[in-house]
Amino acid sequence: MYKIYFPFISILLISCSTKIRYIGKSLPPTKNVEVFIAEKSIKSHFDLIGKGYLSKFGLSSPDKIQKKAEKLAREKGADAVLITDYYITNTEEVNISSIYRTDTTNHGIITTGNTTVKPSIATGYNILFLKYNK
Repeated sequence: MYKIYFPFISILLISCSTKIRYIGKSLPPTKNVEVFIAEKSIKSHFDLIGKGYLSKFGLSSPDKIQKKAEKLAREKGADAVLITDYYITNTEEVNISSIYRTDTTNHGIITTGNTTVKPSIATGYNILFLKYNK
């Protein structure tokens, strides 16, 4: 019985982990990577060498995202990582009204309905990989 569930649980745990997909240049690996959360905190001139896209199926903490981004930056040769978060909100409310009429032999039945669609919110992280100009 346990032999059947073990592979399934292992695959589930692996698939729920945070992954960062990278597009950009690959340079010789670096050892030290700085992490920034605001572009104006970066004192050196830099070039953007890559961008990371977060692909996750479960909830990921910002700490895990930072650690994975630092590791990927070292592998790709970046000197720094800029991680910013974003929030996208839809401030419009949409009202949907509908009227249904059903006639029966003795009397008519009228049913009305009203639905309000709430604003949608999307959140995420921008992960940029930077190389300092020397």
